[in-house]
Amino acid sequence: ESKTLTLHECFVACAAWAAAWCLSHIFCCHGGSSNDARLWRSQVYSCLAVIGCLKLLMRVEHIPEDLLFDFGIEHQIFFSMAVGHWLVSIWESFRDRSTLGRGLCSKSFRGVRDPSQFLFRAYIVHHVIAAGGYLALIWLQRCSGVGTFGLLFELPVLMLNRREIAQRCNPLPRWLRQRSGVLKHWKYVRLLFLVGRGGPIMVYVYSCVFWRDHVGALATAE
Repeated sequence: ESKTLTLHECFVACAAWAAAWCLSHIFCCHGGSSNDARLWRSQVYSCLAVIGCLKLLMRVEHIPEDLLFDFGIEHQIFFSMAVGHWLVSIWESFRDRSTLGRGLCSKSFRGVRDPSQFLFRAYIVHHVIAAGGYLALIWLQRCSGVGTFGLLFELPVLMLNRREIAQRCNPLPRWLRQRSGVLKHWKYVRLLFLVGRGGPIMVYVYSCVFWRDHVGALATAE
């Protein structure tokens, strides 16, 4: 059986990761704005999340059993990292709530007068659900594949952050000043969305059809 941390140790790990992400935000704030720090910290998390996903997928030997029932210390470490990240993201959203709609106007969303307030509420809902989801996985120690693919969801974020960071550079990077560079950027964004979001969604749909017996073996709470 895989070695695992106790539940108390997992909560300590979540708190430690949250503290680390807070410190990284504060460090990135030096010489830049809070929004810049949020982007750079998000980029670091996205890199670690994708690496963590690959590491966890390397554990998988039997499908779908290992995606449902395999749960080791590596899952706990990376899922705790995610909890810490999303908790700090909530704090960042409150801190930067007035600038979240930067570049948008009252006509950007139909029926939305204040894009910043709209995005703030959407972000808070998303971040709370994400943090709560990873906490539930740590608590139940089941359905590790859900959390693993959740880490893979960060793959396209790497490119989205790249664009936002580039827009804040002075002068702008060459690729952002050339039409071919911008088109190539969005080409990669679509590709990474297909892999990072489309792949997990396809696995989920497939599991609903062909893995019913294994999914049915889970307890109701799981």
